[in-house]
Amino acid sequence: MSLTDVLTAVGAMLTGVGLIYTGIQVKLSRKTTRSQFLLQLYQLMEQHNEVHARLTGLGWPDGRQGPDTVQEWLQVGRLLGVFEYIQILVQDGLLDLDTVDELYSYRLFHVWKNEAIRQRHFADDRRWKGVVKLLNELQDRRIFRLLSKEYGAPSDVPTSSAIQPKS
Repeated sequence: MSLTDVLTAVGAMLTGVGLIYTGIQVKLSRKTTRSQFLLQLYQLMEQHNEVHARLTGLGWPDGRQGPDTVQEWLQVGRLLGVFEYIQILVQDGLLDLDTVDELYSYRLFHVWKNEAIRQRHFADDRRWKGVVKLLNELQDRRIFRLLSKEYGAPSDVPTSSAIQPKS
């Protein structure tokens, strides 16, 4: 075996080690990016904790069953907007439904379970199509199913046909 053959073999091995190292780094970079993305989404969702708290036990002022003031409805609308955004991320393949189920089914379930919100924001099936689609897609996921068993299934959960444009 000549020196050229040895150096070629060593070079090939080092290239292989370099490729393996690069692959590991790319995988770690993807995980880091995903973690940062999920953290940013969490921070965005945290801005709506007041609505979530009211829906899950704190209740609305004066014993009301749902939002009543312009400010309360704006807060609910902003939260629904975040769920519209989440649906776009799912649709574009940037976020998977299992992750959405694990992190956000609890919030969306309680939004949908509130009669006042359903009547105001979902009586017209042309509004909040992304939220309706997300609800439809989450119905069969683990956390959403557990919530339905624990709290009772939210009434009138939409089907795919409910999100089709009217003719």
